[in-house]
Amino acid sequence: YAPIEGKAKVYIIDEVHMLTTEAFNALLKTLEEPPEHAYFCLATTDPQKVPSTILSRCQRFDFRRVTANEIRTHLENICQNDEIEFEREALDIIARKADGSIRDSLSLLDQVIAFAGGKAMKTDAVEVVGEIRSDLFFRATGLVISGSTAEAFQLDEDLAAVGIDPHDFLQGLQQHLIIVLQAKSLGSDAIDVPGDVRDTFSRTAKLLSEADIIRLLQRCADAANDIRRNFDPRTRLQLLLLKFASFDKSVVISDVLKGLRSGEITGQKKAKPTVTSPAEKSTKQKPETIVPTVQEKNQPRLKDESDKNGSSNEPDTGDVFGEVQRIWNDVCEGVAKDHNSSGKMLKFGCFPKSYKDGVLTVRCESQAHLDTAKRLHLAIVREFAKFSLSVDSVQFEVGALLKKAGEHEEEDEAVRMIEDRFNGRLVD
Repeated sequence: YAPIEGKAKVYIIDEVHMLTTEAFNALLKTLEEPPEHAYFCLATTDPQKVPSTILSRCQRFDFRRVTANEIRTHLENICQNDEIEFEREALDIIARKADGSIRDSLSLLDQVIAFAGGKAMKTDAVEVVGEIRSDLFFRATGLVISGSTAEAFQLDEDLAAVGIDPHDFLQGLQQHLIIVLQAKSLGSDAIDVPGDVRDTFSRTAKLLSEADIIRLLQRCADAANDIRRNFDPRTRLQLLLLKFASFDKSVVISDVLKGLRSGEITGQKKAKPTVTSPAEKSTKQKPETIVPTVQEKNQPRLKDESDKNGSSNEPDTGDVFGEVQRIWNDVCEGVAKDHNSSGKMLKFGCFPKSYKDGVLTVRCESQAHLDTAKRLHLAIVREFAKFSLSVDSVQFEVGALLKKAGEHEEEDEAVRMIEDRFNGRLVD
């Protein structure tokens, strides 16, 4: 119908995605050939649910959330124009609670003014809005730095004393950590918080790594899920705070290596503390230090090696087998130079099992690997001869593979440095 007054008539359909398919079809005809005086405004929070036939005939405008600073400025202008006494901290609380919505911020401002008798003060805003003081969240993140379980229990007591709901606190703590992460990755100037707490967020961000903040966020999410599954809310919050207090910070391997190379971190192992009685102290002597030669540490004794009396020394079977395992990959690489893929197949599917009296037994993963290994028997013996090892012949069998030859033997410099620094060992 034509407008009774004015030149145009505007129809606003709110939450248009709730229309049925039949209703959309009925509307489509009008949208295809609209009267000159008619305008349609289709509002929705789920544009992906609107049929493409409707979207293609509309101009689309995506509205963003309004920042907390913009909302606070808008509320200040309203209070000044209406001559309402206010505190900026009260408007900050309202702006944060509105979560980007101007309409919600105006409703909250009206509630605070009505509660406080025509004023907008911080204490009244906290009472009406239910805002949790930001210092409580900073105390929670501070537990990661202090590592004090006593402070964790004290924070829990303070939260219970003022009647803060554990679930509300967890939600606020997650938002707090997200802001800390934004300050860490984007810089403090990019976060949407009042200026009086911006520096505190910046200091907190400097004390935590991005990986630490993400892990803390995950622990908050897990605790919130437990509360939703009807676990005791306060116990879950206490457990979370204790986890914060016992939190192990992430160690970035590249930073450790950088410190080792620059000398800021020493590579010496810490000696284990021992308890020695006075009697033991008087009798204990400094042990003799024996430094083996290179031959003793790394090389097996060979068959043609003789002792000082001229007698022949048989090789140490364990030493030879250990050397075989150590150089097995090198032997396979040497075979691969002449036999291409067959040598690679040997490397990844066959591994030394045992050694005795010059005979090396190699276990193969499958019959195909066994057949390949047998064809390469002579090439394998020749490659071992290059290392002057007493391997006269090689036998092959099919079976489950043992631990891969040379596994963890050839560690790179970085791994060795970390093992030395932390007195650790490499595990599978």
